[in-house]
Amino acid sequence: MVTTLLLKQLVIFFIYMGAGFILVKLGIMKAEDSRIFSLLSIYVLLPCAILKSYQADYTPELRDGFMLAMGAALASQLILMAVTYAISRFYKLDATEKASIMYPNSANLILPLVAGVLGDHYMIYASAYSCVQGLFIWTHCTSMMKGTKDLNWKKVFLNLNLIAVVVGIILFFAQVHFPGLILDTLGGFSAALGPISMIVIGMLLYNVDWKNLFSNKRVYFVVALKMVILPLIAAIIFKYSGIHTLVKDGDMILLVTLFAIMAPSATLITQLAQLNNRDEKYAAAINALTTVLCIFTMPMITMWYMG
Repeated sequence: MVTTLLLKQLVIFFIYMGAGFILVKLGIMKAEDSRIFSLLSIYVLLPCAILKSYQADYTPELRDGFMLAMGAALASQLILMAVTYAISRFYKLDATEKASIMYPNSANLILPLVAGVLGDHYMIYASAYSCVQGLFIWTHCTSMMKGTKDLNWKKVFLNLNLIAVVVGIILFFAQVHFPGLILDTLGGFSAALGPISMIVIGMLLYNVDWKNLFSNKRVYFVVALKMVILPLIAAIIFKYSGIHTLVKDGDMILLVTLFAIMAPSATLITQLAQLNNRDEKYAAAINALTTVLCIFTMPMITMWYMG
C-alpha cells in the first residue's frame, strides 16, 4: 500500500517536473528564471511547511516518535559522512561528489512527499531530518564546498528555515496553536511546496547535457552510492536492528527518515558549486540523474523495507 502511494506521488511530482521542462522548452520561461521559484520555496513555502508540521497535539507517543526521528536523522547524517569520507580515501571523491552523496533533497522533496504518502501528521518526523541536515549543510557542507574552515555563524543561526524549526518545536512543546486563518494560510503555502519545487527541477533539467552526462563513468559510481548502496545499508539497519521497537509505529517513523536518505541529491549543492567556482554542471548532472532514478529506487527499496 505504502509503495503504491509512493509511486503514485512520485509520478505526480514528475508531471510537475515535466511542466517546468516544457515551460523552458517552449520559450515561455528561461532556466535562469527558476531562481525566483527557488527563492520562493526556500524563504516562504518551506518555512510555512515546517511551521505547519509542528502544529500537532502533544502526546507522549508523538514526543517519543519525534525524538526517535531526530536521533535517527543525526545518526544517519553522521554515518553518511563517515562512509563517504572512508570511500573517498580510496576513490578520491571531490567536494562536489562528497556533498552530493552526503546531502539529499530532504526538505523541498521529502516534506510534501511524506504528506502525500503518509499524511500531514507524519510531516513532523520529516522536519526532524531537515533540521539536522540544515545544521550540517550550513556548516560542514558550506565549508567543504568553499574549501575553507571559515564559517559565517551569523548566517547559520539566522537561516530562516532553522528559525522555523526552533519556533515550531517551541510551539509544539508549549502547545501553542495558530488561529484557524493562519493555519489555513500555512497549509496553502505548504501544499504549494511540492509543485513549485519540482517545477524548478524540471526547468533546471532542460540545460543538462545528457550526452556528456552518460559518458562520464564517475557519475555512475557516485549515483550508485547515493541512490542504491547507502539507502540499502540504512534500510537494513532500520529493519533488523530493532530500533523501530523503541516507540509505537517506529517502523513508519524510520521510513520517513529512509525517504530522506533515498531522496535525490540536494539542489542546493549545485548552487553552492556555482558560488564557489566548483563544477556546477557536474553537480547539476548528478542532481539530474539522481532525480530521474529516484522514481525507480525509492519504491523498490521501500517495498523491500515494508516487506
